[in-house]
Amino acid sequence: MTPEDKKKLVTLLVLVGVLSAVLYLVFLGPLAAAASRARQPEVTTEEAVAERLEEGDEGVAGEVEQMPAPGEVEELVTSALALLEAELPPVPADLRNPFTASAEAAGAPTGQEREEKPQPDLRFLLNAILWDDEDPVAAINGRMAREGDPVGTGITVSRIEPTSVTLSFYYWGRQNSVRLSLNPR
Repeated sequence: MTPEDKKKLVTLLVLVGVLSAVLYLVFLGPLAAAASRARQPEVTTEEAVAERLEEGDEGVAGEVEQMPAPGEVEELVTSALALLEAELPPVPADLRNPFTASAEAAGAPTGQEREEKPQPDLRFLLNAILWDDEDPVAAINGRMAREGDPVGTGITVSRIEPTSVTLSFYYWGRQNSVRLSLNPR
């Protein structure tokens, strides 16, 4: 390394140092000063406040007035516990959960009607699919069915695909579907 290169390197290092100091003072200096001003001194007891006052820290003089007396603390705790233990008024029976749809709005029967309606029998076995783009046929529980054909009480074949069949049915006012797939061999 030549003396001129050394001189350029030293100049560059000095320049980087000065630039770093300027950036620190411009950007981080005000932040650090604001943070130190915003920090509240941690005072936990009157003894600690007294020690800091003896040391000449006048910033804690207002903190002594903010500290509650021991009797006030007990009174605050007692009133908070009384509020927590107070009996809440009973909830009216006609209120419902606003985050769920009501059974009536969904069209589902309520009360006695709900208990009487049995769940549809969903025991189906997909035996085979005869695939044709225009007219596919599926063998379900040993019977041939096309799209739209009923395969049980209220259950119809809604879609036939090369490897699966989708069945549709209504239950409690909602349309449901079940997908039957062929077992790969």
